[in-house]
Amino acid sequence: MTVTAYTEPTEPDGEYSVNQYVTNNFMSSIVQNSPVADYPQPFFFVQPKAQEFVRVNWAVFDGHATKHFSIPNREGDNVAQLKGGFTVDWSLYPGDYEQDFVEGNGYDFHAIVRYGRTTSRALHAQAATVTEGDYTVYPLEGGEQVVTAVATVRAAADVLDVTYVSLAGMRSAEPFAGLNLVVTRYTDGTRSTVKRVY
Repeated sequence: MTVTAYTEPTEPDGEYSVNQYVTNNFMSSIVQNSPVADYPQPFFFVQPKAQEFVRVNWAVFDGHATKHFSIPNREGDNVAQLKGGFTVDWSLYPGDYEQDFVEGNGYDFHAIVRYGRTTSRALHAQAATVTEGDYTVYPLEGGEQVVTAVATVRAAADVLDVTYVSLAGMRSAEPFAGLNLVVTRYTDGTRSTVKRVY
């Protein structure tokens, strides 16, 4: 898969920042008008580009049957009643997505936006009904679950194995040249994923 080029990092730690998107960004209109009286102003959202490597934030998983993520709608999470959602394709996912993503939970994760609208709408073209855009998102790592409190403290665990995943979805025990997603599995069954450039 060809992915939009990224700028090599210059920081000493080899990190760089990718564009951060929420589910509102994956809509067919870049403008949303809140129906709530306390939020009379329109909200403007940048639309992701096709083939872009991104960080998706605060997306609620709707279930494996629907293959869909949506904006949080629980009380307090969506006070302006904004809309958002996208479908997913698990073909580039390196782990067991059926265990890593649980229906009803919110997640942050890195992904590739495989498809998207190629034309942009004018800012003044505010549709009465905002519909979901033509986006398919390919998660590249285990979801980092969004939580508001820590109920338990996990004891230290030993590293079971480390897997390096390239932007093309290739997996190896050795790092690839360029950006890698480093997936570490621990003896207690948990998993962590970080991005590194080698």
